[in-house]
Amino acid sequence: MKNTVLLLFIVNSIMSCGSNKNRVATETQRNTLHQLIAEKEFEIISNWAYPLVTGSVIGIANIGLLPPGSNTSSVNLIGNTNYFKMKGDSIIMYLPFFGEQRIAGSYNATDIAIEYKGSPDTIEISNTKKKDIYEIKFTAKSERDTYDVLVTLFPNLTSTIFINSMHRTSISYRGTLSRLNSKE
Repeated sequence: MKNTVLLLFIVNSIMSCGSNKNRVATETQRNTLHQLIAEKEFEIISNWAYPLVTGSVIGIANIGLLPPGSNTSSVNLIGNTNYFKMKGDSIIMYLPFFGEQRIAGSYNATDIAIEYKGSPDTIEISNTKKKDIYEIKFTAKSERDTYDVLVTLFPNLTSTIFINSMHRTSISYRGTLSRLNSKE
């Protein structure tokens, strides 16, 4: 489990080494990020999923079941329902899953996404002041699975969500952060 978390951290570091051109944050964005974290009311909509590339994922790609613009290592989520919401200490997430499920029993047709609704036992929010990056770590236990979740929030209001599961291969998501709709 620790090796997987280390692997996810390395992948996050590599993904963060891309061009700074798109990552430059304005002062307004930085202030918005600080405010959203202080209020603990925000949502993330992901544009891309990054599954662990396995033989099964390659097989799915080979028969054309991935969305347009996708490949085995990056799946386009634009137009697909997905969200990660934080309101106080409550987390609600619905993230499409692409990868292998490793469980003796079976999932039914409605278990195709990573879903969680509740308040994790512990939630840790940390800030790297030098880079103005926030990390949120928690463990989410659902009826059938346990997820170790690491959410990284960048000053330009983009995010990365890494999920390590007991019964599924690891997956990460990249998206945008915004204020939670007041009606929710």
